[in-house]
Amino acid sequence: MAFKHNNVVTLPLILMVLLQVGQHHLTSANSILRTIHGQSQHLHNCNKEKLLEFPDFSIITELSVHNCYVPSLENAFFIRFSSLTHLEIVDSQLSELEDYALHGLRQLRSLSLAHNNITEVKSWSNEQMTALTSLDLKRNSIRALTLKSFYRYPNLQRLHLAGNLLDDIDDGIFRWMPHLKYLNLGRNRLITLDNRNFHGMHRLSYLALHFNEIREIEAASFDTNSHLRTLRLEGNYLRDLDFLKVKSMTRLQHLNLSYNLLDSLDGGAFSKDFELVTLDLSHNQLEEITQDVFEGLEALERLNISNNLLENLPSQIFEDLNSLEYLELSHNKISQLSPDVFNTTRQLQYLDLSYNLLNDINASIFNGLSYLHDLDLSHNQLSRDEFIEMLADIPLHNELQLNLTGNHFRLLNITALMNFGYVELADNWWSCKWLVQEMLRMPKSINFGQTYAVHTEWSLALLETNGIDCYDEDKRRSIIILDTSKLWEKRMEIIRSEHTTPFETHPSPPPLFWPKIRMDKFDSRSVVIWMLIAIAIAFSALRIARKLVDRRERLAKLKKMKEKLQNNQPRLATLDEAETDSLTDTDGKVPVKANHKP
Repeated sequence: MAFKHNNVVTLPLILMVLLQVGQHHLTSANSILRTIHGQSQHLHNCNKEKLLEFPDFSIITELSVHNCYVPSLENAFFIRFSSLTHLEIVDSQLSELEDYALHGLRQLRSLSLAHNNITEVKSWSNEQMTALTSLDLKRNSIRALTLKSFYRYPNLQRLHLAGNLLDDIDDGIFRWMPHLKYLNLGRNRLITLDNRNFHGMHRLSYLALHFNEIREIEAASFDTNSHLRTLRLEGNYLRDLDFLKVKSMTRLQHLNLSYNLLDSLDGGAFSKDFELVTLDLSHNQLEEITQDVFEGLEALERLNISNNLLENLPSQIFEDLNSLEYLELSHNKISQLSPDVFNTTRQLQYLDLSYNLLNDINASIFNGLSYLHDLDLSHNQLSRDEFIEMLADIPLHNELQLNLTGNHFRLLNITALMNFGYVELADNWWSCKWLVQEMLRMPKSINFGQTYAVHTEWSLALLETNGIDCYDEDKRRSIIILDTSKLWEKRMEIIRSEHTTPFETHPSPPPLFWPKIRMDKFDSRSVVIWMLIAIAIAFSALRIARKLVDRRERLAKLKKMKEKLQNNQPRLATLDEAETDSLTDTDGKVPVKANHKP
């Protein structure tokens, strides 16, 4: 009994100890969770005082402030944020930072002060910020940079200054940042670039100068940028490309020269040593391109020459572009293409020739394009379809997306088009007779329709519906066939939204009407009367025919009965034949006298 008593006494003690240990571990876990949660702080729609109300500043590693009111930062404002590695103060009306506002942030790795009103860039610290690798100052009001703007950031790798008011770059500004790889100066007011602006930036791989006002770039401006891979110069006023005739940019892969004032390109415009993968020359004023302009660009995969003034292309212009996959030639004035212009571009997958002046295409021009997936020939002047039959022979024709919208076709080989993935044929000069016949077997992969805006009596707003237009040669008029099913669905939606009741969630079907029959001198009431007369005549004829059949059957029965009476009753044969006939005409039976004995 003592042993049992000791066990009874010991068990509650063990449970109490376990509960205390579990509570201790739970408290420790909650403490860890609070610590982890406290590492990242996000503030929205706040004021400056909220940045100083944290219970423990030392555990915060990330601080994000968006859409707050922080007009200024005083010296050593973040001195207590000793563990801070990422700081964002974005769109918070920040305009003034004192000279040492960032003092004490020794572990800061990324800093974003974007979308504010900052006018000048300083180090904002009295010691080197060696951990900082990313600085984002886009969309501010910075007008100038000084030699000491970045000298506290020796290990900076990313610098974003787009969307400011910079109109000049002094020499040596970026020499304090030998590790800089990404530099974005787009959407500023830069006018010229000289050969000392980016001198010595050997690790620079991404340089954006888009949508400035650059009119001139000195020849050796990028002579020392041997690691440059992406150069964005779109949206400027460049007229020549002499600055690209350097042998140092052998690693350049992405070059954007769109939205400039280039009017011609000749051989040597692009160095043969370039490893260009994408080249954008769209939205210029190019009228002529020589045959050797792309010579040596064997790695080029994407080429855009759209929105220029090109009238023709040399037959061997793409001879070296064996890796080309995407070619954009839309919105030019090209009227003809050489049959062998695409002979060497056998990797081509996307080809856009829309909005040109093509009136005919050689039937074999696309024969070598085994991987062609998208072909856009819309808005030209094509009227012959021989090339379509040849397209049906390429290996991937079942996946081909073909656009022939806005041409001059009157009819097409629909059988060949049925083999393609999808075909757009809207806005052509279709023959109505041909179109009606072909629509009976039209698959869903072929689209003739386009969108029309129509007005209805039951809706004040213009409604959109699909339709097909064609030309009637006999009556010389254009006809538009509208698909009103969508309009009916739209009307039902409006009725449902206005008159829905708990007992009727679906609209009743439309009432049935007599079909309207077009006639010269009769209306629908006359047609109904004549139909009833015809039915009455038909029934009368049936009754007369039935009576004739019955009469014939009675005569046959009478004949059989007469023969029987002649064989079995000889005395009945003396009856008067006339009397017999008269009696049979009355009721069809032979009379027998009551007093007659056999």
